[in-house]
Amino acid sequence: MIEIEYRQGNLFDRIQYDSGRVEFGRRPSLKDARHVKLTDEYASRNHLIVEKQVDGRFNVRNISTRLLVELISPPADPLPPGEERTVDLPV
Repeated sequence: MIEIEYRQGNLFDRIQYDSGRVEFGRRPSLKDARHVKLTDEYASRNHLIVEKQVDGRFNVRNISTRLLVELISPPADPLPPGEERTVDLPV
């Protein structure tokens, strides 16, 4: 199991994660997916999906239509809207 730490403005929070897919965004949680509801007004309603792959790496997909996602995993280039990247820890 790993922890996912995320930032909302100046506040940091974390969740425990073992497998499957986690979605981040301002919309309410849906029954069929693990969802982290963001309260930051600059986050999109549907912002990001993180999914663990069988090789232990993580697929990160920016599902926002207009906002970049900042990653700390090499390459640390921002992830543009609609794009995805497979990364090692830390993400």
